[in-house]
Amino acid sequence: MPTSNRVYVYLQLPGSLEIVTAGYFEQTERTGVRVGVFVYNPAYLEREDAVPLDPFELPLRPGRFETVKRRNPAALFKEPEGELEGAQRAQHRAIRARATT
Repeated sequence: MPTSNRVYVYLQLPGSLEIVTAGYFEQTERTGVRVGVFVYNPAYLEREDAVPLDPFELPLRPGRFETVKRRNPAALFKEPEGELEGAQRAQHRAIRARATT
């Protein structure tokens, strides 16, 4: 029997304090294979200020985006690595190092 877990994805639009429902992510299991599905909220797609959650994997368009690549649903929304993320990682390592000494 297929199982499903659905979570709604909320985001704060750039340059705004407004929180909107961008869509939902659902993880299902079909014949023993985990399948991740993301669907944009139709009202979100109609907004002029809507931004894609990932311009390559999740462009702004209606429909279902399916993947079997990612086991962790949070990885679907992970920001690409960049200088800021590297700096944050270095800062966390320094804090942990101080805490263990």
